[in-house]
Amino acid sequence: MVFVIKMAIFYVKPQGCTCNIADASKISKYLISQGHTLTNVVHKADKIIIVTCGFNELKLNKSLNELNRLNSLFKNKLYIAGCVPKIRPDSLKNFNVVASPRDFSGLNLFANKVSNKSIDDVSPSFFKDNLFYIKISTGCTGKCSFCAIKKASGFTKSRSINSIIKDVNFAIKKGYSKIALIGDDIGSWGADVHLKLSDLLSELILLDGDFELMLSSIHPKNLLKDKKIIQLLNSKKIGNTIYLPHQSASNKILNLMNREYSIQDYFELVKEIKLVRPDMQIQSDLLVGFPTESEEDHKKNLKFIKSTNIYFLQVFMYTPMKGTLSEKFTDIPEDIKLRRCNELIDLFLEKNANEDRLLINTNINYNFK
Repeated sequence: MVFVIKMAIFYVKPQGCTCNIADASKISKYLISQGHTLTNVVHKADKIIIVTCGFNELKLNKSLNELNRLNSLFKNKLYIAGCVPKIRPDSLKNFNVVASPRDFSGLNLFANKVSNKSIDDVSPSFFKDNLFYIKISTGCTGKCSFCAIKKASGFTKSRSINSIIKDVNFAIKKGYSKIALIGDDIGSWGADVHLKLSDLLSELILLDGDFELMLSSIHPKNLLKDKKIIQLLNSKKIGNTIYLPHQSASNKILNLMNREYSIQDYFELVKEIKLVRPDMQIQSDLLVGFPTESEEDHKKNLKFIKSTNIYFLQVFMYTPMKGTLSEKFTDIPEDIKLRRCNELIDLFLEKNANEDRLLINTNINYNFK
């Protein structure tokens, strides 16, 4: 006798980053393969799955607040996925957890055996606007003192080259000319299987078709270890953007962050990238107000913005994250952190005032003029 679960109408909502959107897409495609129906109207759903975000304390609390609000409306329908279950498990004791970034086995609760497809057979990919996103790995090799995502995603878990090639070919067939490779740190792809990102890129640029690969977050320490990536940037199959978060221009702060490179290393990487690909647009993150950050450290961040041609910048004000190493460090006053953020954003916008395509993102209430 085969036990068949009742067909359900389900709603999936991702919070936060593109990796969560990719995981939400994976969940949706799997449930559809099991005979369930996707709806984009929450009130019509029998099952509601929220893919939670734990990027920082602000986003995590926002996730928890939304979960509590939804739970009051749809108590018996709500299911939880994403990063928060692993980062803050005590906060989710009253919720049904069905997935985390590394483990989707809880979705077997919804399996109907309509198809032989397992969750591992489903691609974490999606399209948005004119860009096709492919998640190539989960987790990272880093040990950043301020980050709690590692608790959820763990050490790097890489998808196979063949599965990624299959996704790229699918995107090409569907007419997407821009394909973004995403992950918690795509620079760590292959670390679990004795390969490097350059091995993957070397295979992908040989594929037929008119497309460009867009490279999302690469930890600078991994680019230092795999400089063949820089040479591959010369390929027409790789787009002109690379996301290389530097976090701070102070070596003292980088050491406290446990970033495993110096700002001199970062400058050298930018120099080498520009030599190979002069049109490459560097994207970066700046984490401001990290514990013990002094005015001298702040001046180094200002100098970095003045002297480095960053195309896209995310300015984040540091807030302590429970369960991280940096939570134990002595924090600095909020008003000082806020002032420094504003000064850095002001300088960045002033320097690039004539750049029509310039973008900036921040987690403070900055008054954009």
